[in-house]
Formats: sequence, structure tokens, C-alpha cells
Amino acid sequence: MIHEPTLKAAAGDAIFTKARVIQRQGNDAVHSNRPVCQYDALQVLKELFRFSYWLAHTYARGAKSAAS
Repeated sequence: MIHEPTLKAAAGDAIFTKARVIQRQGNDAVHSNRPVCQYDALQVLKELFRFSYWLAHTYARGAKSAAS
């Protein structure tokens, strides 16, 4: 789903690249017999944070918290 044209257009190259890194590493972790090294896991976690931040910043503007 990350190749859907509207996501690619909205996200731009930098965010799309982060999504590809997350996807590739996730697929390798699931479909490979080799263990995931700590460095790779940390890098994917950093990219996931950046992607999630972009997602929240882009689509949650003006949203009110449940406590309000």
C-alpha cells in the first residue's frame, strides 16, 4: 500500500524512502532465517518514529484530545 500514488505524492521522497526501509526490513525479519541485529532494529525504529511523526503532523492537525 505504500506505493499508492496519493501517499507517494503527499509524503514526498524522504518519507517514502523511510516507508520503504521499514517495509524491506520488516519483510526480511519475517521471511529470512537470520536473526535481526540490534543496529538494524534500532534504525528501523528511528525511521518508524519519523514516519509516524509525519503521519500525525500531516493528518491530525487541529484534532482535539479525548480529555478536552
